[in-house]
Amino acid sequence: MRRKHINIHANKISSILLSVLISSVIVTVCCVFFSFITSAFIKNMKFSVFFSFASLITGCCAGTYICGKYRRKSGLLCGTATGITLYLIICVTDIICFERIPDIKKLLLLALAGAIGGVAGVNSKRPKNLRD
Repeated sequence: MRRKHINIHANKISSILLSVLISSVIVTVCCVFFSFITSAFIKNMKFSVFFSFASLITGCCAGTYICGKYRRKSGLLCGTATGITLYLIICVTDIICFERIPDIKKLLLLALAGAIGGVAGVNSKRPKNLRD
């Protein structure tokens, strides 16, 4: 018998691309929020590096957590792949805008945050609306 619904998380590539999309949206929202906090309250650019790393960690962990929660397997692999893909997007954007390559620290940070989010998502409670 055929399945009547299509699960986007059944395919590993589409699941990784969806988590990269979610991660990039969350990173952008966090950057805008932290920019507002910096300009409205702090009025000093001293903490901008901390805020940028915090938004990268938050976005990557949240996107891979959702991927791991709905995929229910390969959280470490999908999380690391999501972190690396997000780094490649940041790298291409940085090359186009500033003509430089970002540090390797950012790659390691994104890969580690993605792996942590993916593992946490796989080990979390099963969603109610998930059909296998």
